[in-house]
Amino acid sequence: MIKPCVVIDAEDGPVWIGQNVTVMPHTTIRGPAYLGDGSLIQPGAVIGGAYIGPVCKVGGEIEGSIVHGYSNKQHDGFLGHSYVGQWVNIAADCINSDLKNTYRCPKFVPSFAWIDGDRVDRYDEVRGLAIARKVMARRKVEMSKAEEEAFMAVTRQALAIERQPQIDEVWPEY
Repeated sequence: MIKPCVVIDAEDGPVWIGQNVTVMPHTTIRGPAYLGDGSLIQPGAVIGGAYIGPVCKVGGEIEGSIVHGYSNKQHDGFLGHSYVGQWVNIAADCINSDLKNTYRCPKFVPSFAWIDGDRVDRYDEVRGLAIARKVMARRKVEMSKAEEEAFMAVTRQALAIERQPQIDEVWPEY
C-alpha cells in the first residue's frame, strides 16, 4: 500500500516494490531500489540505491545499502554504504558512515560488542541467543537447531579471527 505524498523516482534506476509492502506518507524512494515483501517504510523515509529485504521495518535515510530480511531501522538517522544481515535492529538516531567527521578512517569495532563511550564489553552469546529467539517469535518465526548452532559457531569464529594485535588494544581481556 502506497500512502499519499510518496515520491518514487525511477530516473536513475528501477524501483521494485514487493507484495504487502506499506510505504507511509512523505517518503522518497530513489531507484535503483528494492522493497521486499511485507516490509514497512516509515513516514518521511528517504531511500536510494538500496535493497530492503522481506519483512523489514525501515525509516530515516538509507543510501547505497543492503538490509536483509526481518531487520529494523525504523527511526531517524543515516545508514549508508552498509551491509546489514538478517534480524538486525539498528537503534533510534544511529548514524553509520564510512568516513568519520574527522576525515579519518573509522576504528575497528569487534564483533559481538557493546560499546559505551570508551568502554567495550563482550556480549554474552547465551544471552544473545535467548534474545534472538524472542525477537524471532515476535515475528512468528521459530529458530531451528541449525540456526542456533550457527549463531553460537559464528561467535566463536569471529572471536578467533579478531584476536589480532589491534584487538588487544581495544579489548585486552579477550
